[in-house]
Amino acid sequence: MQTVEQQRATVLQLRKEIEQARDIDALKPILHRILEIIASSLDEDVGGWGGDQATSTE
Repeated sequence: MQTVEQQRATVLQLRKEIEQARDIDALKPILHRILEIIASSLDEDVGGWGGDQATSTE
């Protein structure tokens, strides 16, 4: 898990990359990284919640 300082640095870097992106193709890898960060955070916070849960449509 990242420290608060590391998280802040990551967010600032992602914000800078988003602001510099010129089109959707440039945003895709940035958004993918954001989703990976969120997924790993959820795994740490709730012990992998959602991995074995049924979706709301099931």
